[in-house]
Amino acid sequence: MKNFRHYALLSVSALCMLCASCSDDDTATQQAPTVTFGPDRQVTATSITFTAVSAHSDIAAYLLVRREAETPTAADVMKDGKPLPGEGTTRVTEENLASGVDYTVYAAAQRGDLIGDVVTFGFTTGTATYDDLLTLTDTGKNFISYHIEVEPETTFRHVALLKKVVENFTDGTQSEQEYAQRIQLLLSIYGMPGTGPLDYTLHDLDLRPNGQPYDVMAGMSYQVMACRTDASGNYVGDYQLIDTRTPDPTDNGLTVGIEILDLQATEMTVRYTPDEGLRYIIEQPLPKSMIDGLLAEGGKDALLEQLFISSPRVTEFTEPSEWTYLDPETEYIHYVIGVDERGDRTALLEKPFTTPEEQEVDVNTENLAFAHAILASYYGMSEDDDGNTVHNFYILVADQNMLPDEYGDPYPVAFPCHALNCDFYAATRGGDELTLAEGTYTFSDTSAAGTWSSYDSWAAYFDEQEEMYEFSFGGGTITVALEGTDYRLTFDLTTEKGKAYTGTYTGPITFEDYSFSPFAIGKSRWAAPRAPHGARTPLR
Repeated sequence: MKNFRHYALLSVSALCMLCASCSDDDTATQQAPTVTFGPDRQVTATSITFTAVSAHSDIAAYLLVRREAETPTAADVMKDGKPLPGEGTTRVTEENLASGVDYTVYAAAQRGDLIGDVVTFGFTTGTATYDDLLTLTDTGKNFISYHIEVEPETTFRHVALLKKVVENFTDGTQSEQEYAQRIQLLLSIYGMPGTGPLDYTLHDLDLRPNGQPYDVMAGMSYQVMACRTDASGNYVGDYQLIDTRTPDPTDNGLTVGIEILDLQATEMTVRYTPDEGLRYIIEQPLPKSMIDGLLAEGGKDALLEQLFISSPRVTEFTEPSEWTYLDPETEYIHYVIGVDERGDRTALLEKPFTTPEEQEVDVNTENLAFAHAILASYYGMSEDDDGNTVHNFYILVADQNMLPDEYGDPYPVAFPCHALNCDFYAATRGGDELTLAEGTYTFSDTSAAGTWSSYDSWAAYFDEQEEMYEFSFGGGTITVALEGTDYRLTFDLTTEKGKAYTGTYTGPITFEDYSFSPFAIGKSRWAAPRAPHGARTPLR
């Protein structure tokens, strides 16, 4: 009897444990992290809208890919997908899809280390109808596709540019007409001619009409633009703009070795050792003060925008790169990003460095006779510190002739050579024929009429070995006089280090109108030997 009772008690205990175990399993099953899709889906030629319901999770995610793509795991979805809340219902819209293409949406949810099962559904976008001049048809990490609908044999210009470039170029416009003029000027500078109708795909590193490459970078905002033209190339009718954003890149796990071979006060030579599989690299040294400002203004996205807008692409690595026109005694970070064939890229690679003090050079800077007016530019109207309208002129003079090098920078044809660039602000522009007003211009950074500014004023000396030494200014006057059809410029300047810099130029000066040029935006001149944050130059 005792034995039976003992057995019975053990059996009851085991049964209770079994029931408890079943109950725990049921609870665990009910509380597994899940995502489900609602039935109310709306599909157009270029978009889809659907409902995702997540439950029992800390976070969820979804991933939209073309159907032919490799099927992702639940861990892939959580790592690479777009986030969803861990609990609740979310209405999701994905735009800028390609028309007539099969897509699949994957989703998963996670609580702690536990990732639930992948759920999925597929759909096919509709066929596009081209009612507008411009229709976006597809966007990838390194390409943008669009359709231009015009009558047969109708001509037009078209292009896709980083949205930040367009914003910088149109900043300060006062009317829709002025804005339209800026857009048309962008099309004239960067755009391609076409005859329609046309399906077009712009790829990263496709060449512009001037031979420079276009940039289509992953994870960036772009604007596609087009406008009809007549037989003479004049713009006809309204332009059209479309916003799009390329898909975010994946870290390709590759890297680039960065070795600074030589560092001097104003220049640096650097060698790269990229991993196999990288198509090209982006490189740019930026002053630490500028980096801090970009990060404070817009975070890492603002820094990347600056790098993509201003940085050269390097596709050959057999020779080192040389960066010149750096500022002495300045903290820099040299940024490098490697990009592969898919448009994915490396992490943002950094190489901090500080330029040393510039060594004094014994150069005569007095009574210089400048015989050549290399460049003369009018950059339009602006305002001084008091809100008064002023006109901005630049003049570059030299004692030897200078011609553009392979980067478009003026370079002496004979040595030694003195070159002087001056940034003037005047009260008038001189009517149809641009004229710098006579008078004595005093040193000031207020942009007031009758002043010259240190902002884009500099001097350079090239010695017999073609080494360049740069001078910045801290004061002085420039007198402008008209003698018949010639100008007489008299320079009585002082460098930042107190050295006298004097000379004259007598001769004709013809100003080019850059008031609607992209180089007038941000006061940066492509053809000046000095770049504000360093310039990549060929090794000579």
